[in-house]
Parts: sequence; C-alpha cells; structure tokens
Amino acid sequence: MLQMRLLILDNRDSFTFNLAESFRKIGVEDVKIFNSESYSIEQLADYDRIVLGPGPGLPQDHPILFNLLNSLKPHQSVLGICLGHEALAIHYGGQIRHLNRVFHGDEGKVLWKNAPDYLSKNVPDGFAVGLYHSWIIDEASLPEDIVVTALSENGLIMGIKHANLPLFGFQFHPESFITKFGLQLLSNWYYQSM
Repeated sequence: MLQMRLLILDNRDSFTFNLAESFRKIGVEDVKIFNSESYSIEQLADYDRIVLGPGPGLPQDHPILFNLLNSLKPHQSVLGICLGHEALAIHYGGQIRHLNRVFHGDEGKVLWKNAPDYLSKNVPDGFAVGLYHSWIIDEASLPEDIVVTALSENGLIMGIKHANLPLFGFQFHPESFITKFGLQLLSNWYYQSM
C-alpha cells in the first residue's frame, strides 16, 4: 500500500502519542512528531498528511498552528483534532465560544452532516466519541468556505471541512478508547486521496 509521510504537531498534549500509535495501527509507517520547539516551517514540505494535534488552552496560545496553515501546499491534507480543529475554524475567519461545562473523558454521540463519503465510510450515524474540551466552534461565525460535517446530539459542531481544500477537523478525539470508530476515521482521512 502506498505510504504518505505523516507529521503530527504536538501542542504539549499526552494524547499526541496515542494518536501516533493509532496511525501505526492502521499501517502508517512514517509518523513524525514535532512540537513547537523542534519544528520549523521549512520541514513542512516533506509531509503529505499533517495532524494539528490537541492541546491545552486556546488556539491563539499556539501561533505555530497558524504559521503552519499559512504555509500549506494544495496537495497537503490536514486533520485538526480538538485544539487543531478550532484553529482551522479561526484561521479561516470563524470564532470559538466557551461552553458552560468542561468535557473531560465524556462520551458523546456524533451525527454526520455534509461529510464527504470517504470520511464517513464505514462509520455509522450516532457513533460514540470521546470528548475533552470546554470550547466549541460558533456555527454562526463560520465563513462559507468552512462546512460543518458532524454535529453532537445537542447540535454542537463536531466536524468541519474546507469547501475547496483538503482540510478537516474533529472536535472529538478519534484516538480515545471511548471513540468506537476512531481507527476507521483516521484511516478514512489518511488514505482518502490515494
């Protein structure tokens, strides 16, 4: 099977290593983890698949996320997870808002909406996910270029994509043991354009 080089941007979050292991489980051999101290924009060109990992705080606390997004080439596919998902929305003009509660290891259900067929392949509607967040994308703030692909049962944005570029985001954590189809989701994204 054809391999694409994968970069995971570590935003000082222990889930990063679970993500790397999840990708190895689906057959990805070339997984490189960089954090903001060890990463340079010049290295970006070497990778076909890029994960903007989860992390503490707000996307604005991690300016490297936006530097990276400004430096992408059209063929590079990006998956933002939690903090990375929120950064994608902000980068293209959206906003995030604080929730009244903190989710930390909570189980939620996700419903597909406008998802590309390859992203939702073999993942049923209403699948269980692991939630670890206290911020959410404000749907009313989203520009036309950002399309909602998944919602929680109570209507919170759980997935987005760019209308014209291979950029995707999940608010939930596909690498969490709570997420029942997490490996399938990562596989769908990683192999989708091969």
